[in-house]
Amino acid sequence: MIHWGTQEGGLILSDYGDNAAIGVTDSGIIRYMYDSFSQWSARLYGNPLPVLPNLPV
Repeated sequence: MIHWGTQEGGLILSDYGDNAAIGVTDSGIIRYMYDSFSQWSARLYGNPLPVLPNLPV
């Protein structure tokens, strides 16, 4: 986050809906990645990422 985060936004590595493309077999990993970026967003910018209810829990 120190190297990729900016005041205008940050970088989120995405599989574009294709878990197999990045070798992820557990869909909960996507939720974990999003939540991790959300926590960093809150720390760095004062706001978490928007809640996305359609992500796996």
